[in-house]
Amino acid sequence: MPHNPLVDSGENIDSDKDVHFVGALAQNAGEEANISFPANWVTLNVQKVKVLNISVLSDQPLDWELQFYAKDTQADTDADVDSFITSMFFDTTDSKQIGGSGLYSYDANPAHLPFVYDDQDRTSELHLTLVNRNATAKTAGATGEVKVRIYVEPIV
Repeated sequence: MPHNPLVDSGENIDSDKDVHFVGALAQNAGEEANISFPANWVTLNVQKVKVLNISVLSDQPLDWELQFYAKDTQADTDADVDSFITSMFFDTTDSKQIGGSGLYSYDANPAHLPFVYDDQDRTSELHLTLVNRNATAKTAGATGEVKVRIYVEPIV
């Protein structure tokens, strides 16, 4: 494939703490988000990426599961419709905080990376569900903020 400087390097795809994953989540409850690829990748119709790293920043030290889906429809009770790809777990005991204050940070287990993500509905998005796997509920709004950062390289 010819050199294309618009997509030859990786980029972070970030959730927006004020838009994505803002609701309260009881144990085992999840919230869906569809997060766009970088604008120039959308223009070039990039639909497949290699996920190289995932990190989570959270106001609360909870156990998180981040599920990846291939389509906007995400989870479904019909196995022919459900578009689950894989999930990553972020355990409270692995979270880090600087000086006992501020956000809790988590990194994905490198043994589960990289993997290929294919957006099968061709919307140039990551289709994600954040699930709270902790007995403590996630708080809604500003005191329960979560930001997911996914470092990807395009596959063109």
